[in-house]
Amino acid sequence: MTKRLHNFTKIVCPADRYLIVIVGYSLIIINIYFPCVGTADRLLVCEEVIANLTLWVQRYPSHSVLIGGALNTDLETKLAQLHKCYVVFSLR
Repeated sequence: MTKRLHNFTKIVCPADRYLIVIVGYSLIIINIYFPCVGTADRLLVCEEVIANLTLWVQRYPSHSVLIGGALNTDLETKLAQLHKCYVVFSLR
């Protein structure tokens, strides 16, 4: 991060599987690293990450949320699960 942007950003939660950054007064950027297919307890890890992220997003109800990172899934065939994620984060 450049010094110029330092005054407008705040890292609120650096974790093993995600990083949450507040930008300005209205944006949350979440960088996720989900485990690869074949990882032991993959589903459990993903559910735990989503549960934790839900709590963080709920702390900032007036902020927009941008999620990116290594989702390690084929989104084309996972549209039903992706929709569930929208519902969890109330992004309808």
